[in-house]
Amino acid sequence: MESSAEKDRRHTMCCRFTGQCFDSLDDVRPRCRAKQHGKFVFGEKHRLRAYHQAFLAHLLHRRVQPVATMQFSIIPVTPYQQNCSLVWCKHTGKAALIDPGGEEDRLLKAVALAGVKLDMLLLTHGHLDHVGAAKKLSAQWGIPILGPHREDAFLLDSLPEQAQRFGFPPAQAFTPDRWLEDGEQIKLGEQRFEVLHCPGHTPGHLVFYNPTARLAFVGDVLFQGSIGRTDFPRGNLADLIRSIRETLFPLGDDIAFVPGHGPMSTLGDERLHNPFVGDMRR
Repeated sequence: MESSAEKDRRHTMCCRFTGQCFDSLDDVRPRCRAKQHGKFVFGEKHRLRAYHQAFLAHLLHRRVQPVATMQFSIIPVTPYQQNCSLVWCKHTGKAALIDPGGEEDRLLKAVALAGVKLDMLLLTHGHLDHVGAAKKLSAQWGIPILGPHREDAFLLDSLPEQAQRFGFPPAQAFTPDRWLEDGEQIKLGEQRFEVLHCPGHTPGHLVFYNPTARLAFVGDVLFQGSIGRTDFPRGNLADLIRSIRETLFPLGDDIAFVPGHGPMSTLGDERLHNPFVGDMRR
């Protein structure tokens, strides 16, 4: 049985975007205005959006809690508010950061707050706001960087230029410890992630899908009500739409997903309502 102190810690950590900490909708509303990461993040104008996100998180929690031992927290980083996700296996305490784009001190505080052991870094693609802290964290903790697909090597090689162009702190090029391929599986404790190659936003973009939790981390492929940009080098709109319709949507309407920016959604909601790839566009 979880103690009240442990539950309060999870509520404090997860009140914005995550899917583990809501026991009832009565719990959701006050915590949407609670303190997160040392500052108040919700005012009156954000309340409806907060309730929507919290309700989705509540439903996700109720669906996966009986069968899944994966937990996660989302930590928006960089001026672009990129959704870095801390995921961990509840039984083993092994954790991974998906897309550690920057602010490594803040990410490490989240790891410490969760009381887990960082085991690996997973990268969806090679844009700086998704990989900016990876090399430093890997060196500091002696943990491997996995992904993206090798088709994004040119982006990792160009990180110094990306930093200069977009006004980020200086960044060094790097090569991951392991490129990932479509169809591979990543084990994190007792959890398993399927690797899905979803090109379009970048040619080497990956999605990490946990079939047990019915949850996907999709990077910049798909957003609530939108899709990833394709006007970057080697972006391709036709590839992106194909990735969403032929790789993501067949996973199931009930699949919740964490995008690279903005609020969570479900594949079913986007299939029905997304103006770029939804059913009304066919």
